[in-house]
Amino acid sequence: MKRATDAAVTAIPHARVRVLDGHAHIAHRTDPAMVGAIIREFMAS
Repeated sequence: MKRATDAAVTAIPHARVRVLDGHAHIAHRTDPAMVGAIIREFMAS
């Protein structure tokens, strides 16, 4: 999975990877406010 993520972030302009410790692949369910804040931060930059 890491190789695929690294390849995607290299191929997509301005892409960033955020590791959300303790949330696995369901951060949108375990802490939707945090995910929303990260998305808003990205969109504003």
